[in-house]
Amino acid sequence: MNEEINVIVVSRGRKGLYLRYTDPLTNKRIERIAGTTNRGKAQKLAGEWQKELQQGTENDRSKLTWTEFRDSYLELHGSSLSHETQSKIETVLGSFEAIIGAHRLTSVTSQHVSKWQATLRMDTKSEHTIASYTGHLKAAFNWAKEQGLIARIPSIKKPKRARTSEAMKGRPITSEEFERMLAHIVEAYLKPLQHSSWKHLLQGLWWSGLRLEESLNLWWDRLDRISIDLTSGRPLLRIPAEREKGNRDRLYPVATEFAEMILAVPENDRRGPFFTVLTKEGKHYARSCHPVGRIIAELGRKAGIVVKAHQKTGEKEFASAHDLRRSFGERWAKRVEAPFLQKMMRHSAITTTLRYYSSRDAADAGAHIDQAFHRSQPAPVIQGDNQATNSALR
Repeated sequence: MNEEINVIVVSRGRKGLYLRYTDPLTNKRIERIAGTTNRGKAQKLAGEWQKELQQGTENDRSKLTWTEFRDSYLELHGSSLSHETQSKIETVLGSFEAIIGAHRLTSVTSQHVSKWQATLRMDTKSEHTIASYTGHLKAAFNWAKEQGLIARIPSIKKPKRARTSEAMKGRPITSEEFERMLAHIVEAYLKPLQHSSWKHLLQGLWWSGLRLEESLNLWWDRLDRISIDLTSGRPLLRIPAEREKGNRDRLYPVATEFAEMILAVPENDRRGPFFTVLTKEGKHYARSCHPVGRIIAELGRKAGIVVKAHQKTGEKEFASAHDLRRSFGERWAKRVEAPFLQKMMRHSAITTTLRYYSSRDAADAGAHIDQAFHRSQPAPVIQGDNQATNSALR
């Protein structure tokens, strides 16, 4: 990238001549006084400064702040990634900045990284999440080194999953618990139109296994969003490339109950967003999932559905929108094989599916083993009237 730097001579009238270049990374104009009014000498000085910059001997970029680096990384590198990955990177780099403060990029050390990881752990982030965040942070530092912004990458240790850590942050909830959540919608929203919109959303999350953000961005007729595809007769989900990690358009199957929910909508009403939730004032919520997620979590709290209790603090976590997705995965893990469940859950790797949903209770596994054993045994020999036939067969 240093080869893109071009230093020019700029005249400021009575103020004399200046040397200027535009940093290709930050798009900032950087100037210094030429120290001469002779344009020929100024051109020579400009050439010398440009050579220093292109060879990487100039130290101006050591002043690059973490905020400037974060913005440049998102713009220059993140623009080629999916919307979901961009959002994840922004979250990771933002959390790092919030913890280490306004440091310069070159001053970040391995101690800063360790402090960030420790803070994430104190904020009850799972080891799996911390490892994922650390991977994104390391990728950002690798890019910075490739661009000549730092001489070396600070030591970044990817944390190992603790033996006692749980695969899931919460747990699947039961049908009875889900009904309790639905019952509290009526208490929270007095007008039928309002609580019916929330019931429709929760029922859709329960039947579809969609993430909350996905559900709020599900449309009938917008191909730039997650949309419903009915060209094959049976409903499919179409996810555009910019919202996929693989950066390609994909079609995914939907569960039978959700397919029936989709087809139950009259054809004249198949336009706009599939889910629309209303505030207590009767207004539409924006497509942001944060306020909607908080309300669903509040319904889980009012229904008294505890999905996790922290061993050290005793703090309880109540059912959230993502626990409805966990329940979906748990139900369908007992109905279909892992490759089909992977497509239904829209996991990018089957290892994720296997980690969270392939295991069953010991009793279920034992019953499954017994059934397989009995199926493999030869049929018993028929006695009595057919004894002669059996003898002939032998």
